[in-house]
Amino acid sequence: MHPYLPVLIDDIKAAQLHESNIPQKITIATFAEEMERFANSEVEKPLSYYTGLQIENFPPPEIFSEEDMKITLEAFDEMLETWNAGIDYPESMPVEKRYAFLRKNVLENDFTPMNAGFVIYDFCAGCAPECEWEEYCNCLK
Repeated sequence: MHPYLPVLIDDIKAAQLHESNIPQKITIATFAEEMERFANSEVEKPLSYYTGLQIENFPPPEIFSEEDMKITLEAFDEMLETWNAGIDYPESMPVEKRYAFLRKNVLENDFTPMNAGFVIYDFCAGCAPECEWEEYCNCLK
């Protein structure tokens, strides 16, 4: 285990959205407003704005072992779930590529916080040549 990994995991855990920050009562109207805001791409800020996590927090892939990257990705996925969001990585994408993708694409991706529902970011435009997943895009199948 890389000596920096526990620090990074603590930073990721600190970026979780805590229940005390979520309105206690979510109405159908609130849910509909959030869905409309998301559907209309009314994005507030990048994910890094809300979480405080920056690319500088994440060492380059060559610094971490594959196990370190797995631990980091799992912690990041858990953190995203607290924000009612997730990433749909292609199954064929290796751990090192997923970690590099997180560093390059996810932190500065436009993000709309949701108090209700769940948003899956798949980063696929539906056109394989332009897809951010590159050769791992499911569109290539």
